[in-house]
Amino acid sequence: GIEHPPFHFDFIDVKNGIKNAHAFQHAGLSFIAVTLPMVESIWGVSHRLSRSHLVLELLSLGPEVNRDAFQGLLFQIQLNFLVSHEYTHHIHGHTLEHTPGETEVWSEFSNKTTPGNLHSQAQELDADGYAEFLVLAHLLRGERRNTALAQCGRAELQGVNGDELLLTCFFLSLLAFFCSFWRGSIDTASIYDLQHPIPPVRIIYAIRVAEMWCSQNRSVPQAWFNATRFREPFRAAAETVGRTAREDWDTQIAFLESADGAEYARRLLASFEFVRRKLNDLV
Repeated sequence: GIEHPPFHFDFIDVKNGIKNAHAFQHAGLSFIAVTLPMVESIWGVSHRLSRSHLVLELLSLGPEVNRDAFQGLLFQIQLNFLVSHEYTHHIHGHTLEHTPGETEVWSEFSNKTTPGNLHSQAQELDADGYAEFLVLAHLLRGERRNTALAQCGRAELQGVNGDELLLTCFFLSLLAFFCSFWRGSIDTASIYDLQHPIPPVRIIYAIRVAEMWCSQNRSVPQAWFNATRFREPFRAAAETVGRTAREDWDTQIAFLESADGAEYARRLLASFEFVRRKLNDLV
């Protein structure tokens, strides 16, 4: 990371029901703010996941599992990822790229009239990636591990077996998170003007980051990340947020599989690598 002002984290009670999270620097502080409707929505998504028979079957959790405790785990994974994402905007210098005298606010859901570009999309992928490193380190190797396994009713699991369960919980939470909050059709003609990459791209990069993290931390083998690994978690996550999300997702996947989609992915990767090189120069 880079030098930054002290952090202040808070929740925002908004009357319009807007679900959002923000990162900005102002008055000598690095602010991270999450609206209460966003927190309530994450809690609702976690509730639906924890009550889903598909989810319990996917994780091989029996009827004796404490669903309230399991819901708490899924909620914490999603909230920790969201907050860590905003945190990364600060420590990777994204919040510093603005016109002098102005306060740049990074928001998960932007109402800006000014469109985004590949550079802003690459910075969002950068924030996703480092947030994932933080969450996985805490969940799989940190003080959260034993409690998380207990919340799944599998406190006895050790080593890679425990990693597999917690990784599946992580991706299940992340898939539901993206399906729930980045819904709606995408005009592929203006895809280069988006503030954020489309959700399937964020998931693709998240899988790559997790594979890297596992390699560095002697977790599950590379073979764990096979092409079919994420089909059932996605099906379970999509079932909890409704049919529309699945239709929107399929449309975006179809675009990525087209020639135009391949060119978009190539240019986005080049922009992402530029952002990473620039960060290395800063530190």
